[in-house]
Amino acid sequence: MIRKQWVLILAFNALIAVGFYVSNLGAGYERLSSDLHNIVPMCQKFDDVSLFKGDVFAGDTANFKYYTPFFITKLRALAWINGGDYVAAINMWLAGMHLLFGLGWFLLAFRLLNKQFWPAFFISILLRGIVWLPGSEIWGISNIWSLMPRTVYIGLLPFALLLLFTDNKRWILLGGFLIGLLFNFHPITGLGGILLYYTLLFCLKWIFKQNISWFSILLQFMFTILGMLPFVITYFGKTELAMDYNIQEYQEAFSARIPSYFLDTQRFLAKWMQAKFLFYMLPLVMYLLYGWLLKGVHLKRALTICLLTLVLIVFPTLSVPIEQWLNDTLGSNLRMAFQLIRIQKLAVLPAYFAIGFLLLQVTSHFRSLKKWLPLGVFFYVILGVVSASGGLKSIPFISDDITKEIYPDVKSIADGSAYMRSDFDKMSVFVQNNTSKDAILYASFMYRSSTKRAVVLDKKGASILIEGNPKKLIAWHKERKEFQPLSIEEQLLFLKQKGVKYIITEEDEYTAWLVPIHKEGNVKLYRI
Repeated sequence: MIRKQWVLILAFNALIAVGFYVSNLGAGYERLSSDLHNIVPMCQKFDDVSLFKGDVFAGDTANFKYYTPFFITKLRALAWINGGDYVAAINMWLAGMHLLFGLGWFLLAFRLLNKQFWPAFFISILLRGIVWLPGSEIWGISNIWSLMPRTVYIGLLPFALLLLFTDNKRWILLGGFLIGLLFNFHPITGLGGILLYYTLLFCLKWIFKQNISWFSILLQFMFTILGMLPFVITYFGKTELAMDYNIQEYQEAFSARIPSYFLDTQRFLAKWMQAKFLFYMLPLVMYLLYGWLLKGVHLKRALTICLLTLVLIVFPTLSVPIEQWLNDTLGSNLRMAFQLIRIQKLAVLPAYFAIGFLLLQVTSHFRSLKKWLPLGVFFYVILGVVSASGGLKSIPFISDDITKEIYPDVKSIADGSAYMRSDFDKMSVFVQNNTSKDAILYASFMYRSSTKRAVVLDKKGASILIEGNPKKLIAWHKERKEFQPLSIEEQLLFLKQKGVKYIITEEDEYTAWLVPIHKEGNVKLYRI
C-alpha cells in the first residue's frame, strides 16, 4: 500500500473521529444510550459509595460488581481525566474508537481482499454503519450514544482476527490471548468473537489445508482462557448462585423485564426474516453460487463464509433449549441463555466480506469498473455525509442508519444546534444543584445518571438485578405490580412511603394534586 493510501485512510478516519468529538463538546446526558444510563451510575457509585441510597440497583455495588469490569475501569479513568464528567469521558473514548474501528476493519479487509485498497476501504466504511439486529442488538459505530461495551469490542475485534493470518507462531498465540482478553469488554459479544475466531481457525486448517497443529490450537485456547479470567473470576465470584428465592416469582419478574421471544428460538429466528436482512443474505448466496461454479479458492472462501454465518446463528440458538433442559434436570436457575442468543448479531459480519469478495470478482472481470471504483467510493461518502445532515431522507439504504449514521451531522455543527442543551439536561442540572444527595426520584431511569440521584420502580435499572440480585428483582416486580393499579392519590402515598421526595415527568397526571416547583419546557418537577 502506497504512502498516499495510508494518508487517505488515516485522514478519513481521523476526520470522522474529530467530527463526532466536536459535535459532542458540551453534550448532555440525554444523548447517551439506555445502556450507558445504567453503566454511568455504576461508575458514579464506585466514585462515591454514599450515592443512590434507595435506588433500584445502584444503591449497593454488590448488585453490579459482575458487570464488564474492563469497561467500567477504563471509563472511570477517562472521567477522572475530564474532571468527573462522564459524558466528556465517553466522547473522548468514542473519538479514539472511531479511529481504531476504521483502521482495524480496513487492515483486516485489506489482508483478506488480496490487498486491494479500494474494495477494502469500501468494506471498512460499510462496517461502520449502524444495523439494528434481533434482540435489541446493534452493529456499527456512530454518535456518542453508540459508545457501549459491545462497540468497544467489535472495534478491537479485527486486531485479534488479523493475528490469525500471520506466519509467526508467537503472533498467532498472541491472537488467542487477545481474543480472550477482549472478551472482558463485553462477554456476550466476546463469546461470539471467540466462536468466530476458532471456527475460522478450524476452517484455515481443514478447508484451506494450512499447517496448523492440534498442539497450536490447544495452546491458543489455553491463552484464550487466560485472557478471559478477569471477567470469569469476577462474574462467578460476584453473582448470586444460591437458590434461596421462589423460582416462580423470579420467572414472573424476569418476564416483566425481558421480552418472551428471547427464550423462544422460533420467534427470535423469525426476526431475521425482514427485508433489510436481504442486504446480508443475498451476497452470501451469490458468493456461494459463484464459488460453486469456479471452485478453487473461491469455493473455499464461500464455504468458510457460509459456515461462519451458520455457526454464529445455530450455536447461540441452541443455548436456549440446553439451558432449559439443565434447569429442568438439575432444578437450577441458570439465567444466561437470554444473553447468549444475542451472540447471533455477529452473523452479519461474514456477509460484509462476501460483498468484498464479490466486488473483487466484478472489478477483475470488468476492468473499466475497477478504474471507476475510487470515484464510486468517494460518491458513497458524499451521499453519507449529506444524509447525516438531514438530506436524502427518503432514499432506501442511503437514508437508513447503515449509511446516514456513519458521519457526524455537519449542518448541526455549523449552525450551533449540536451544542444546544435539552430540557431534560437543564432539569437534571437544576435537580443536582437544588436537591439533597440522598433525594429519591420517581422519574425516567435517565435521571439516575444525569442527577446522581436514586430512582425507583424503573424497568431499565431492574435489568442489572436479573444476574446481580434475583431476590431484589422479585421485590422490584412486586412493587411494580402493587403500584400500577393505584389511583394518583394512592400512588403519591406509596411513593412517599418509599422515601420518594421528587417526581419528574412531562405528563400532567399529578397537576391536580401537586404544584410544580420547577419547569423546563414540558418537563415538570414536583415535590411530594
